[in-house]
Amino acid sequence: MSHMPYGANRRTPLTAAAPPGAETDQALTAYKAGEFTQAAELWRQQAADGNAWAEFCLGVLHEKGQGVKPDPAQSLEWYRKSAGHGFKDAQLNLAAMYEAGEGMDTVDAAEAGLWYEKAAEQGDACAQYRLALLYDRGRGLQKDPLKAAGWYRRAAEQGHAMAQNNLADMYGVGEGVEQDDAEALRLFQRSAEQGNAYAQVNLGFMHDEGVGVPRDHAEAAKWYRLAANQGDAVAQFNLAEMLHRGVGVHQNLLQAVRWYRMAAAQGHLAAVKKLKRMGL
Repeated sequence: MSHMPYGANRRTPLTAAAPPGAETDQALTAYKAGEFTQAAELWRQQAADGNAWAEFCLGVLHEKGQGVKPDPAQSLEWYRKSAGHGFKDAQLNLAAMYEAGEGMDTVDAAEAGLWYEKAAEQGDACAQYRLALLYDRGRGLQKDPLKAAGWYRRAAEQGHAMAQNNLADMYGVGEGVEQDDAEALRLFQRSAEQGNAYAQVNLGFMHDEGVGVPRDHAEAAKWYRLAANQGDAVAQFNLAEMLHRGVGVHQNLLQAVRWYRMAAAQGHLAAVKKLKRMGL
């Protein structure tokens, strides 16, 4: 298994962060109508009174260059003000900027961890996942499998597909949790059913090798194909192998070569070697 990438760093969209009552905000109405300059001016007036929502919105506008010139440093400053006022989505976006080193001279994963934790404590599943990753990888924070598993679990319980995948992987190897193939299988299944290609590969592997479940090559091929169709190189190679050998699927050398080539095009070394051995 261990098909567990670092993952993309998500930002909260402006409209998704709107607090209760924001539908009456003239600035939000202007923003939705594409009147970004007017929205920026109205939010600037509100931000002068310390309105955390308005500060967050100005951070988004400066980040995207909507109604104002793109300015990562200004975006960082507005997110910092809003985050300081306890606005969860600003805390998440601020942490993401620190982690990526945007609007500053260098990456600051430790500071990112502080702000992810503030948003995570307010229940933000994405922040919980990103915080777990920092603990999992020891990036900016002391590596701590127990804390990583704890935050993955909180995000997973909210349906976060990547958190489910990563927590499942920890159960599979017994890191930060007691080793439990049945729990790993359950979590991979939940994540895979949401369309997570990484979990689909991991679930396919468990069926392929009979880990925590009776071996079922046909079921493995099903999950590999779903992930392969999403462009996952590992899945493409594994599916090619099954098609080449006729395991779990009808043997089909033409289709096998097709998937080997797709995996190789993404730099999958085993696929590259396989094609060379086949003289292709």
